[in-house]
Amino acid sequence: MPQDLSNGHNCLLYAYLSSGNEWVFRGDDGPIRVKVSGNFRANNGDAIKQAVLSDVGIAITPDWFVLREIEDGTMKAFLGDFAPPPAEINAVYPSGRHVSAKVRAFTEFLRAEFQEIPTVRIR
Repeated sequence: MPQDLSNGHNCLLYAYLSSGNEWVFRGDDGPIRVKVSGNFRANNGDAIKQAVLSDVGIAITPDWFVLREIEDGTMKAFLGDFAPPPAEINAVYPSGRHVSAKVRAFTEFLRAEFQEIPTVRIR
């Protein structure tokens, strides 16, 4: 259960997480909010990943970011039934009738790249 994370687990904290040291999970009756603590905080996802791989603690991270490590068994996913809602990634550009060829090429490149990641849903 997500609530167990507040008892004796070293939770690795992402410094830019908007909820601070509160991790939010999806529950049957709405969000489950858990205050966590740990001795490691970083503002870089790769640093968090390396800390997990070095057995420093546990982290909440997008599944696409650690998919390879989960597949090869160097990292284990848990609490999958409570996975937080997916985050959005948006490309923002000025509105108007004409979208430049560069902007169109870049957004199509991003779409193609993210479609290669099995756990990412494209709209």
